[in-house]
Amino acid sequence: MHYLEWGLQDPSKSYFHWEVLGKPEMAAGKQAVLDRGSPRGGAEVYTFWINQDIIVPVDEFTALIKKAVSVGKLNPQLAGVEPSKAQGGG
Repeated sequence: MHYLEWGLQDPSKSYFHWEVLGKPEMAAGKQAVLDRGSPRGGAEVYTFWINQDIIVPVDEFTALIKKAVSVGKLNPQLAGVEPSKAQGGG
């Protein structure tokens, strides 16, 4: 079993829903909210931090999928390998 993770590195590709935050959270401004980061729990985590919209760069997603197909032997046909060769056969 292999676990691969992808994370958005370019904050300009995130769309935050500022309207879900209340006046106390927004008192110091948007940048202060971003600088503070996600709290460990509570409603803000689920209403604001998790509910972002992001633009996933196609080239990064494609590269991740290609890597995922190449690291395991679960379905060798996805990697273009004949099943007999993937299992060490002739």
